[in-house]
Amino acid sequence: MMTIAIPVLASADSKPADKRFTGGTGQTVSHDCGAGGKVAIEISSSNITLTGACAKVELGGSQNTVTIASAIELVVGGTENRGTVDAVDSITTLGNRNTLTYKRTVKAKTTKLALLGKGNSATVAK
Repeated sequence: MMTIAIPVLASADSKPADKRFTGGTGQTVSHDCGAGGKVAIEISSSNITLTGACAKVELGGSQNTVTIASAIELVVGGTENRGTVDAVDSITTLGNRNTLTYKRTVKAKTTKLALLGKGNSATVAK
């Protein structure tokens, strides 16, 4: 039996880019989600910038400052994180004392909020 390998070419812009940030503190990191990538953040006291159209962002850790261009779903499980999101459809906070600001939705009519935990807030930017 003969096996033939056929190379498949894909544009870098068409594939979602998944990323996991783990360990450490005091980092400055950035990541381009492409068109639908998933990001898990498990660092603390860091500055994080996410560009592109993220499908899901999971933010753990504590005392991070996060800037997100676009996310369908944002889940914040850490403590005392600060975030600014340009576009988001769903925000869930599971940790405590997290403060988020968002401007608009991605696809939904309104941003769905589930503010669990203690002292969390998610407000529309003026």
